[in-house]
Amino acid sequence: MAVTWMRGVRARVMVLLMAALSLALMLDAGAGKASDELARPERFRQASSHYDRGMSYWQDGKLDKARKEARACLEMYPGFADAHLLLARLDYIEGEIASALQEIDAACAGFAQFEAFYLQRYQENMNQLRDRRLRQEEYVHSLNETLSRSGMTQSEKARIEAQIQMETQEMNNLDLKLREPAPSVRDLPAEYRFVRGNILFKLRRLGEARDAYQAAIRADPRHGNAYNNLINLFYVSGDGNSARQLIALAEKNGVAVNEKLKQAVLALGSR
Repeated sequence: MAVTWMRGVRARVMVLLMAALSLALMLDAGAGKASDELARPERFRQASSHYDRGMSYWQDGKLDKARKEARACLEMYPGFADAHLLLARLDYIEGEIASALQEIDAACAGFAQFEAFYLQRYQENMNQLRDRRLRQEEYVHSLNETLSRSGMTQSEKARIEAQIQMETQEMNNLDLKLREPAPSVRDLPAEYRFVRGNILFKLRRLGEARDAYQAAIRADPRHGNAYNNLINLFYVSGDGNSARQLIALAEKNGVAVNEKLKQAVLALGSR
């Protein structure tokens, strides 16, 4: 009988270990990854390599090669938001403003979908942890019931007590995981908003461009290009008061303002 009972315990332990391993892999895979990446990690890595090469070409001024690599990245992984951002920059430089707007919108949507997936994945993992915690508690309870039965040898009791101690520790570990704070969901990065502001400015959609630049500054209070472009937008709109206030805010935050632009704004205010 003791042998049969121990086989049952070993089988139960193996099931728990496999469940723990499966969830650990799932939790690790879900950290900062999107659904396609989870299903195809090697494909995502290859797409990332194309993107990295594209950024290197972009920085070296090799725009055609940068575009080729960005497109190759998106062919492998259509939801790669940064690759859409790179294409938006390239289209902007080459004067393809309508296409640039499509690319920056795709970049923003891709980033938002990624963050929504990340939060959803976290909630799913927490639910699975709670289910594991419940099953673990039931198992510890069944071990305690077994321990309370009569006719058991001291050796058998010692084995069950050791098992209870091990399973209780695992239950405590699950409690610690369940008390971990939820991950913060990132807002859209400042650079996405800044590039979108540039594109909207080119399209003469000045109100939307202003909002995009202001959002970039909120996301990164030291984004110098966003400050300077927004100051310029206020300047060309004839809003000297807003431009001067923004210059003061930029300098307060340690951001360098283009000196010629600053003098032009001050001259506008004195007229």
